[in-house]
Amino acid sequence: MICATLGAADSGVADIAKDDELAALIAKTPGAVVVDFHSESCGPCKELTKSLVAIVAEHPGAVTVLRVDVEQLPDLATAHKVESLPTVILFKDGQPVDRIDGDVLPKDKLVTWILRP
Repeated sequence: MICATLGAADSGVADIAKDDELAALIAKTPGAVVVDFHSESCGPCKELTKSLVAIVAEHPGAVTVLRVDVEQLPDLATAHKVESLPTVILFKDGQPVDRIDGDVLPKDKLVTWILRP
């Protein structure tokens, strides 16, 4: 599993450590990929992360979450036009299909958003 490469074992959640990792992982990860742009000082980001981790656990193999700390990787945030936190971008087949900027959806709505066809 791709997340093992990043030391996240088989959890389906990985923290991006370098700018060049994100695009490669999005391109080669099957299924839905949610890129979670966050910061450690963002309270709503922590709430969203809890929901995303739970969704990955409840739907193994259906979704992978790649987390980007905007304080550590500001160039990635700029490249993806992140202007508010949290921001999540949904990718399918390596292509962005939707995004949520500055909002935390309830978990049930987040599941529907991620797993839609």
